Amino acid sequence: MFQKKIFILINFYTRIFIINLMKKIPVRCPTCNQMGYIEINDIDLQPNIRGIMGVNVLASVICEHAFVVYIDNNHEIRDCFSTDFTIHLPELELDEKDKSNELIDLESINIDLITANILSLTIVNILHACFLKKKLLFLNDNEEINLHLNNFVKFCFQDSFDIFFEAKQRWEYGREEETYKEYIIIENERVIKDEENTLNPKKIKIERVMVQTFLAKLEQKTSLILLKNEIKIAFHLAKYVKKFFLSKGGLASRPKDLIKYLDKKSTISVNRYYVKFLIQILAKYFDVNIKDKFDFSGYIDWAWFLE
Repeated sequence: MFQKKIFILINFYTRIFIINLMKKIPVRCPTCNQMGYIEINDIDLQPNIRGIMGVNVLASVICEHAFVVYIDNNHEIRDCFSTDFTIHLPELELDEKDKSNELIDLESINIDLITANILSLTIVNILHACFLKKKLLFLNDNEEINLHLNNFVKFCFQDSFDIFFEAKQRWEYGREEETYKEYIIIENERVIKDEENTLNPKKIKIERVMVQTFLAKLEQKTSLILLKNEIKIAFHLAKYVKKFFLSKGGLASRPKDLIKYLDKKSTISVNRYYVKFLIQILAKYFDVNIKDKFDFSGYIDWAWFLE
């Protein structure tokens, strides 16, 4: 009888302890702006190497949409992403020679500093601009953050895309403003100049998945190498798309033929979102006029190719 009472008391106080550890955090859905609350456990945040934890908010918890919330050790929301779509990134065998300098380069990047101070949406925008060969300037008055962000972006795109990205302090921009007339400009977390609406969040999907995957990994160096590999895969698959068009000798192709061609190159079936992503790279980065490359007769639902 005595042991039973002890068990009940232990169970009671354990529940009280767990309840006290639970924090109720207000969040807003990034799709419909509906406010609500999620509960997280302090224990879950403690072993997090990054100091940032991704929480999956399922549909019906706050509203009808599913999304991911990124919370730091101070219970502050760092960012959130809609996950109402599912995209599987393709896989591709890469040459081992491309990986020779990775460990050396990684030592010059403070990933903690970047993830703690740069919004994930900003990283998404930087990736998107680089994929499309757009010039982008990031303004921040912290010289150390700028140094590591420059190294981070250079590392991600080395051995693949040529990029036009710089992170600078405001006074440097003010002194050389004429130099950056053609640049997209992000100041801290705000896009302050984007004349062509390149960074339209509703049209950026693949880069969001890449960044979600990057932030979800606890081991920092591994996550950065994986992100770099995703970028190299995109580069190689885009080159395959270019090769596919050249092999047609100027004849218009059916969309399904391109997808079949890419499926042979990747170990995961390439979905339509990823194909659109590759077509954007082909048009903007490789400067290929794609409007005469497809025969859409009977493919009304494929008009997104040329949006």
